[in-house]
Amino acid sequence: MKKILSCFSLIVIFSLNLSSQVRDESLMSQGYNKALTQFKTKEYIIKDILNIPVDEIIGVEIDAITASKFGEISTVVYNCESLDKKGLVFTFWANRINDYNTNYMGYAFRNIEYDKAAILFEKLEKIMTEKKSVLNKGYNWNAVFRWEDLYFVFYVEGASNKIRVFWNGYDSDWNQSNLKTTSRRFKKSFK
Repeated sequence: MKKILSCFSLIVIFSLNLSSQVRDESLMSQGYNKALTQFKTKEYIIKDILNIPVDEIIGVEIDAITASKFGEISTVVYNCESLDKKGLVFTFWANRINDYNTNYMGYAFRNIEYDKAAILFEKLEKIMTEKKSVLNKGYNWNAVFRWEDLYFVFYVEGASNKIRVFWNGYDSDWNQSNLKTTSRRFKKSFK
């Protein structure tokens, strides 16, 4: 009986210890937050894209254009003249499952350098008019556009025109209004 009780105690202690490790691993347990999204994206731009030199002060313009709510794509424009780096970052959020089968809010960044982003917006503006011929075929039709490793799915839901963006296991909503705002402010940031 003592052996069984000892084994049971060890299992309970191990389980409690394992669950506390899972909570520590889940960095985004507090959920989606617009301000947090903007700061995480700024951190990504500063550390991973710009790679700011040690002991130097560098000016960088960072404009968070869209970051509405969980499930919607967030867009941030950056421009660092002194390092000659500029572009656009998409931030994706989604419910993820870790190795311990625990749900958490995960995020990932997709950087698009300026020249490529300008081409992408040019193509998306063209797609916005061309998609109508596909969507007019019926309620169940989708207009799908692939650019590099991003997939844009245009569809109608009720009376609304919707856009879904797929990338690297993430998918986010991006409405037409936010697409137009991002395109306009992207162009304005680099005049």
